[in-house]
Amino acid sequence: QRQQREQPEQPQQPPFPFFTNQQRSPPPTNLLTTEATATPTSGGAYAASTPTTFGVAVLWVAFVCMALSTLYFISQSAGYDIEMRKFHYVSAGITAIAALAYMCMALGIGVSADPYGRSFYWGRYLDWTFTTPLLLVDLGLLAGVHWNELT
Repeated sequence: QRQQREQPEQPQQPPFPFFTNQQRSPPPTNLLTTEATATPTSGGAYAASTPTTFGVAVLWVAFVCMALSTLYFISQSAGYDIEMRKFHYVSAGITAIAALAYMCMALGIGVSADPYGRSFYWGRYLDWTFTTPLLLVDLGLLAGVHWNELT
């Protein structure tokens, strides 16, 4: 009889890398660096990454656009009666919350590293928690529904 060689058992890879016990790189501490550092490591995971200069610049541009929109809605409310002002105030609130969220993300607040080490902007989803109901109220006001029926 032939002797069969016993090969060492290879550990099975789980279907999702979230369940591995491999050592991960720590999340980035300074998210305002100028280079992306997402590179595969020996275990197939990704090292911690940071947004590029362009990515941070886009977040700042979004902040400026939202802040200017907030000022526009507030300035436009002055010429209307109290019922129409509510529409402008709600619109200003939406853009002010979004401006704050973009500013925080540009400063590195509201950002965490996912299991692969990539930047995850959870501040955006926190922003949506507040702005989505306000958008629905805004749409109701735009459609002509009275304020008392919306609240």
